[in-house]
Amino acid sequence: MYSIRQASFFSLQDWIKDTEWDDQLQRILDQVPLSPALAALPPPARTGRPEQHDRPTMIRAYIAKAVEQIPTTEALRARLRRDPVFRWIVGYRGKSDVPSAATFSRLFNQLSRCTSLQVIHAQLVETARERHLVPDDVAAYDASDIPAYEKTRRHADAQDLERASWWMKTGPKGQKYRWFGYKLHLSVAAGSLFPLAALTTTAMVHDVNMARPLVQITTDRNMGQQVAIFDAGYDQATLYQDLHAQGLIPIIPLNRHGGEAPEGRNTLGRPTCSMGYPLTLAGYDATTETQKFRCPHATGHVECPMGMAWCSPSNYGYVQKMAIADNPREVGRIVRGTATWDALYNLRTSVERAFSYLKEQLNLRTVRVRGRRKVHTHHLFAVIALAATVLASTVS
Repeated sequence: MYSIRQASFFSLQDWIKDTEWDDQLQRILDQVPLSPALAALPPPARTGRPEQHDRPTMIRAYIAKAVEQIPTTEALRARLRRDPVFRWIVGYRGKSDVPSAATFSRLFNQLSRCTSLQVIHAQLVETARERHLVPDDVAAYDASDIPAYEKTRRHADAQDLERASWWMKTGPKGQKYRWFGYKLHLSVAAGSLFPLAALTTTAMVHDVNMARPLVQITTDRNMGQQVAIFDAGYDQATLYQDLHAQGLIPIIPLNRHGGEAPEGRNTLGRPTCSMGYPLTLAGYDATTETQKFRCPHATGHVECPMGMAWCSPSNYGYVQKMAIADNPREVGRIVRGTATWDALYNLRTSVERAFSYLKEQLNLRTVRVRGRRKVHTHHLFAVIALAATVLASTVS
């Protein structure tokens, strides 16, 4: 029904370490399909000076900029003019072929206003799916902070979703972290570093508000079609209901926010008996989408001082059935505390490692543009570079 396989996260690093730099970059750029992107770009203007520069080559240059961790467009142009091997791999033959900074900027603006990069990313996802390189049934989701290149504002307009804003998050050890900027919302194929979908918002947009559109994009690309893994920050009842309605299995830890579990439930959301012992999972009825639980004394999991008769006169012991549709947050198709649930949730590290790779290796942090659209374009170049790198590492 679903796969629980953890691909090696170190194979990509081994490929990078063992592959010559020029061959590595060439193979990464060769994975990027540019023809679909050109159809989404606006046609060159009919008036004024004719377009003289090759737009596909400029897109390759921007992807190479992410792979080579080149911070600015001026630094990219300097590298293209200085390094003949790098220039040749990107697609330029001579120094005079390298476009001006203004030409690069015009293309970047065009890309921020159309869907060309999204088309490229979608095609990379389809390639990975067709080659069966990553699992297509389980996806992990998360968001990460991206500091802005813009001048900070003390008060951000809550209605302005196109400009950077302030936000605060709590770290794993309870420490508070405040930043001014944006968020990148990402889904990856669980067990790999392969990115499936990406969205950018201003920092003040809550992560859970972007979960639904991110899941929709991911499933529209025929990925993550059975299991959706989130951290406890996404623990919201309506999200469980939406995922259940889509036929997806949510893997999300309960977040009681310091409160107590409701009566008849333990901290994992599982039902308890009148003595407070968690009931034993005893089977799932796919017809009615119902989980069945039994008396833990009857199943031999605890030695209850009251025995089975305290809760039920039956020699089978007390039985409780829970329809998932009634409360998908507390008990789902895969029950918390089981080995299957734990194994799936462990795959959530995939998205954390993807963010780490994007930030440390692919220029995600080096934002030098302003406004959500342009920042998202910067993000997409990094995401495309990561997807192409994963594909390139699998080509013999």
